[in-house]
Amino acid sequence: MTLASTVLDATDPHGYAFPWALVDVETSGLIPRRDRVLSIAVVTLGPDGRQTGEFTTLLNPGCDPGPVHVHGLTAELLSGAPTFDQVADRVGAMLQDRVMVAHNAPYLVGGLIPVLRTIGRPGGLGVALQRSCRGCGFD
Repeated sequence: MTLASTVLDATDPHGYAFPWALVDVETSGLIPRRDRVLSIAVVTLGPDGRQTGEFTTLLNPGCDPGPVHVHGLTAELLSGAPTFDQVADRVGAMLQDRVMVAHNAPYLVGGLIPVLRTIGRPGGLGVALQRSCRGCGFD
């Protein structure tokens, strides 16, 4: 097997002309089904690569924020922030019909899908996340 067999042809930029959603989260730990999202940021790009939207917020996890020495997000700092269910619809709308790009996307999706079920929103954002993450090991 050669490396070239797995590399996409980047010489044709039209092959990448999709709407994109760049996502970053900070969590209270490393176990997606147990730990909570403490902050989320989404930047959307159009097929031409131009930024079309941006959203970022701290989130009140309703529990201990975990290793503050790692992320610096204290319970006091997060106490006035919205909860995930208060921003889920907005985030879902930003991800809808876009290719999601995220560091460790399977972890991100694995952590957010259970949260959505807990807050009674298994569809919407959950569907957007699952569609965005096809091919990243979470089909």
